[in-house]
Amino acid sequence: MFGRDAGYPDSDDNILNFLSLPTLEALSVSFRQLHIADLVSFLERSSPPLQVLIAGEGLGSSDFIKLHRCLTLVPTVTCFEIWWPDPNIVVDLFTALADSASLLPNLRYLTIHHVDESNILDSSCETLIRALSARRTELQVVRIIFDDRPPPVDLLDALRKLVADGMEIYIGTKERNYIVT
Repeated sequence: MFGRDAGYPDSDDNILNFLSLPTLEALSVSFRQLHIADLVSFLERSSPPLQVLIAGEGLGSSDFIKLHRCLTLVPTVTCFEIWWPDPNIVVDLFTALADSASLLPNLRYLTIHHVDESNILDSSCETLIRALSARRTELQVVRIIFDDRPPPVDLLDALRKLVADGMEIYIGTKERNYIVT
């Protein structure tokens, strides 16, 4: 994983600026030290057949345009995870997935960890449902992990319909899936 390591607090992720990895299939990055522009440059230079992309914490609300650029550079990604995302990034991601079939066209597994549900759910329930409905034939597993409170009942009802159609959805805390009745 590229990104600051607790065991190596002086780590420097400028190494991506010097690498080209054209056969890379899995990448996990933290944005606490790494700038997303450096990741864009790395992906443009490498053009890897990435299957798994894990984005760690550190992306700000203004970083979605560059994150979107990263995601367009790796259409082969089947598994995308994001940790501690800014609520605006999550809303923008749902919107982009709903509106653009060419963004991550091979996406099968989507996981969003430690979402601030108070900001996400109040503003984007409809967008989430629209995104998952638009991708229901491709997406197999969706996991959205919140820190505490359950999502609104109407959102859970809509998600249960997608589950009935075959999508595996986990939405809740680490301990509890609110989709399961």
